Amino acid sequence: MHIKTYLLGALIAGSMAVTNVTFAAPAADSARHARVQLTPEQKMEKRLAHAKQKLNLTDDQVAKLKAILQQRQSQILADREAFKNAEKGSDARKAARQKMVADNKAMVDQLKGVLNAEQLEKFKKMHMIQMEKRKEHMEQKLERKERKLERKERKIERKGAK
Repeated sequence: MHIKTYLLGALIAGSMAVTNVTFAAPAADSARHARVQLTPEQKMEKRLAHAKQKLNLTDDQVAKLKAILQQRQSQILADREAFKNAEKGSDARKAARQKMVADNKAMVDQLKGVLNAEQLEKFKKMHMIQMEKRKEHMEQKLERKERKLERKERKIERKGAK
């Protein structure tokens, strides 16, 4: 009788362990893919740590770069808001876009005073790579929206044909 109880207990424990592993795997997988929302300060610290490592920055350069980025952050938010609020194709929107470009050039000029020539060149390359990735992402997003719209149109056509 004790052996049957022991075997039954082992069987139940084993099945529970398998069930936990089976159900825990998707949760761990989804947690791995979940995006962690960082505060603006955390994002800046992450960018600075990345720049320090990739550009071999000194602590003094990091401090100066942080001040530039903090100043730039408020400008970016104001520029984006002005661009977003302006009507498409309007002179206000063109002016907002030009201001964004001018502010970006001003930031690069500020960086020239902080980074040496080699670091500035690396920074520009890193920025271009980031811009290309962002462009690819936007193109993929547009393609997904187009496919979704096509599916909706086909669905409407099928409903109309019935």
